Amino acid sequence: MNNKSELALYKALKLSRTAANISFTILLALLLMFGQANPAAVFALIFYNSFYLIVFVNLKNKNENNGRKLSSENLQYLELAVLRLVFPVSIALHFLLGYGFIYKMTISLEQVKSLPMLFAFFILLIRYPGYFIIKSRLEKD
Repeated sequence: MNNKSELALYKALKLSRTAANISFTILLALLLMFGQANPAAVFALIFYNSFYLIVFVNLKNKNENNGRKLSSENLQYLELAVLRLVFPVSIALHFLLGYGFIYKMTISLEQVKSLPMLFAFFILLIRYPGYFIIKSRLEKD
């Protein structure tokens, strides 16, 4: 990517996607241990990753069927477009897990019930301040 702000956005969105996958995995372990084997986090994790892959592969195939050969830079721009679409889906899935499933668990610890909202907040913190931190480091180089 030629533009440093787009490269910083790309890296921040990749980092937030990784954070979303980690938080879905933690919620999966939590629901399996304390939620009477509730598979909601498994479905959220599978839906999130399959949504990303389906949209990315669909856009890639659409470009290749039109006769365009995609370079690695064009693939990064394509992935950036997909990551911009997938980021709000991860936040929405955290809210769905928090309000739909975690609050119905039989855990006596009140701190654990707000965990999906805390993860969504941390993903937002990774995404937006992370963009500015990465952008400032790229400008120093």
